[in-house]
Amino acid sequence: MLSVRMFFSKKGTIRYVSHLDLSRAISRALVRSGLDIVYSEGYNPHVKLVFIQPLSIFQESVYEAADFRIHNEDISFEEITAALNRVLPEGLRVMFTAAPVMDISECAYATYSIKLDTDMSDDEVRDELSGEMIINKKTKSGYKDVDISEFVKSVSVKDSVVEMTVCAACNRCLNPALAIGYLGDKVRSHLITRTGLYNEKMEKFI
Repeated sequence: MLSVRMFFSKKGTIRYVSHLDLSRAISRALVRSGLDIVYSEGYNPHVKLVFIQPLSIFQESVYEAADFRIHNEDISFEEITAALNRVLPEGLRVMFTAAPVMDISECAYATYSIKLDTDMSDDEVRDELSGEMIINKKTKSGYKDVDISEFVKSVSVKDSVVEMTVCAACNRCLNPALAIGYLGDKVRSHLITRTGLYNEKMEKFI
C-alpha cells in the first residue's frame, strides 16, 4: 500500500462548509477519482482519511494536509494529484501529494493571515493581541476565564492585516478566531486564512 499526504487549499464560499461536510466531500472525491483507495474494515467500511489539523468553519486556507492510502504502489504522485483535482468541488484544490515525512504528532504551530475591517490602528491591534488576553471559554467542566496569550507565538500587524502564529498541537491548539474575538466590536468583520503548518522548530510540516 502507498501512504499519501495530500496538501490542498480551501478558498471561497467553501469556507462556510463545516469540517464534517468537508471530510465527506473529500471522501466522495477520493471514491470518484478512480484511485484504489484503502477503506476501513468492519460492517460499515469508509475511506480512511485523516486530517492533520482540522480547520474551523468560516476560515480559508492555502496549506491544509490530509493522509490517506491507496493499494496501487506504481502510480505517481503527479497522477494522484491530477486525479483528485478532476473531481474535487469548487474551492478545493490539491497543490501536491507526496509521501508523509513528518508524523502527525509533530505538527505544533499554524500561521494565519487575518484581514480586519476596523478603525483601530495597527499599533492598537498589535498591543491588544500581544499582551494578556483573558476570555471566558467553554470547557468540559463549564465556562471559565482563560488567558489565550500563552498559545500565541508571534503577532505582527500591517495595514489592518494580522500575521499570527499560534499553537496547533492536538492537545494544545488555539483557534485564531478567539484572539480576534478578544478585540470585540472594535472589529466589524474579519477573514482568517491559514497560511502554513509547522513543527516545533518552525519547519514546514511535510
